[in-house]
Amino acid sequence: MVTQKQVALELIGKHITEYRTLDVHDRYGDRLAKAQSLLESDAVQRQNDGSYLVQGSRAEPYMVNGSCECVDYQRGHAPSGWCKHRLAAKTYQVVLNDLRSMQ
Repeated sequence: MVTQKQVALELIGKHITEYRTLDVHDRYGDRLAKAQSLLESDAVQRQNDGSYLVQGSRAEPYMVNGSCECVDYQRGHAPSGWCKHRLAAKTYQVVLNDLRSMQ
């Protein structure tokens, strides 16, 4: 029997692969791979208010709600503002919508 976690992991891989085929990989560099790793390690948590807590390299998770508290985002290094934490949160949201539509 396939678990919801297994389906979610397959969807994560599918969406990350789609992002790469859309030539966004060149813009985001290794941020896509890091976002995928965050998702696969359950480092993304959706909050009741619709924001996300994403565990990164610091002890406290980053709050993602349209913006991110990380240095990559705050200093404007993330292309179009898409740091690995925002990419992970957005992909989580898309996968969650996919899972809901399958029910």
